[in-house]
Amino acid sequence: MKNIVEYGTFTDQERSKKSVLGELHQYRLLHISAGYEPAGACARWTDEEYAVNFDLDGAIHGRRFAADNRQQAIQLFEQWTAERYPGEEPTYFFPFVLT
Repeated sequence: MKNIVEYGTFTDQERSKKSVLGELHQYRLLHISAGYEPAGACARWTDEEYAVNFDLDGAIHGRRFAADNRQQAIQLFEQWTAERYPGEEPTYFFPFVLT
């Protein structure tokens, strides 16, 4: 893990990127690349991760998983969406593959 840094001290290539891999209503399955991401007035280093999050009352809630736990993130996403929206299938975005 790298140190916390101030904005402007790292390049765009060092910035963490979030990609939506799946979605159903307010639930999202995300891939987060390694890099710096906002942390208040600074930025902190984030390792590659997967996340499942949802919006509730104007706040983002959810869980993050290490890159090697991708399958756990997929299972949690499918569990939460199935519990909340029975019978509805999430949309997965190309080129993401479940297996």
